[in-house]
Amino acid sequence: MADFEPVADLAALGRAQDEIDALLRLEPGMRRALMLEVGMQNAGVGAKLAVDLFRDTPTVAVPPAAYAFGCMLTGTILVQVLMWREGGREGSGES
Repeated sequence: MADFEPVADLAALGRAQDEIDALLRLEPGMRRALMLEVGMQNAGVGAKLAVDLFRDTPTVAVPPAAYAFGCMLTGTILVQVLMWREGGREGSGES
């Protein structure tokens, strides 16, 4: 059961972010932007920690860098899908 502890921790952090967003009364678009930004920052921190902690093997930074690329790619797709679902209201310049 201990193997799933990090996953449970991440789920708890995600839930805490939802609660903070609701407490601050952030609009859905701002919530999504915050979600994507936090993911990108996590990828950057992962790459920096990997390089700092494993100086002898700099290739350990490759997985966090791949994750950062994945965040950018999936984030871009997610934004487009959400805009399409909402009829293009956000980010289109229309009110």
